[in-house]
Amino acid sequence: MRKLLILLAAASICSAAYAGPVMDDDIAKAPKKVEKAFQKMYPGAKDIEWELKRDIYAADFKIDGKDVEAYFNAEGTWLRSKEDVSASSVPAAVKKAVKEAYPDFKIEDYDLVKDARGNEFYSVEIEKESKDGDTELTVRVLANGKILPNPGRGGRPGSGLKDGREMREFSGQRGARTESWKQAERAGGELEKK
Repeated sequence: MRKLLILLAAASICSAAYAGPVMDDDIAKAPKKVEKAFQKMYPGAKDIEWELKRDIYAADFKIDGKDVEAYFNAEGTWLRSKEDVSASSVPAAVKKAVKEAYPDFKIEDYDLVKDARGNEFYSVEIEKESKDGDTELTVRVLANGKILPNPGRGGRPGSGLKDGREMREFSGQRGARTESWKQAERAGGELEKK
């Protein structure tokens, strides 16, 4: 009996060790608080698909003919959204900054990212084809054309966000932040990683 208990304990430890990271899960519905907040914020949303990304509820949907992703915490607090935008609606300063900084890259897609603190930037997906393989990047640009450093890519924090906050606060780099802000960063982090 003792050997059996030891074997069971060892098996449970091994299975926990090899279980790996928690993956994102598609879910049919979000909790009532989240659903209510979502419906209030996006009353005309269609084709809604929910996903649980760690402890963040992500809704992928269409509204007014646009593809949108919105992120909420378990309490129903909106954290961040990402909206597909046409090239014609993107400020000329954004396009110019990306073309000057990445002249060998082709612009693939534009998204407008907004967060609960009132920050906005354009997330621009660019690609460079070569015989050695394609290189894909996501560039974050303020409406005035200032390119923000991408989190996790070794960029130095820069200013440009509301209230004089540094980019490190927005992107998840070092610095003290509230729990809801950390949740917003995790939601955005999933969006921006390539």
